[in-house]
Amino acid sequence: MYFQQQHHHSLQGFLEYYLKMPQESSRFLEVTTFSGLLTRSDVRTVAHVLGLQSDKLLLLSLHQFDTEASFYSKIRSFLQDVEPSLHILIVQMDLEEHCSDELIASAKYCTMNYLMSLDHHSCCTVFIAKLSRIPSGSQYIGFQG
Repeated sequence: MYFQQQHHHSLQGFLEYYLKMPQESSRFLEVTTFSGLLTRSDVRTVAHVLGLQSDKLLLLSLHQFDTEASFYSKIRSFLQDVEPSLHILIVQMDLEEHCSDELIASAKYCTMNYLMSLDHHSCCTVFIAKLSRIPSGSQYIGFQG
């Protein structure tokens, strides 16, 4: 059942299946993995598989931002003043690099609040968290809300 009815083999396959499902205009997904995080080349492949132009898909790494304002600005510049076609925002974080729970929660709420402010815009946001295989003091709970 896990392998036949669910689409967990690859991110491309999962997104392809998920985006075909009828849903609201804005979607929020959270993916956890033990695999490596995405590269720019991976993003081009995902865009191609989904039939999107590469400028409709933005890959951000959470550790590249110093402030919430800079993160928000990057999201806003990607999504403002564009036609209402599908855009995909991928925000990834490596929990082995010690991303704080507060930083992750802030990024998620900031993203959700901005998406809710948009009118008639189709955006899929995917948060990817790379978990550590080695037990550590922190426990990733995921998004609550």
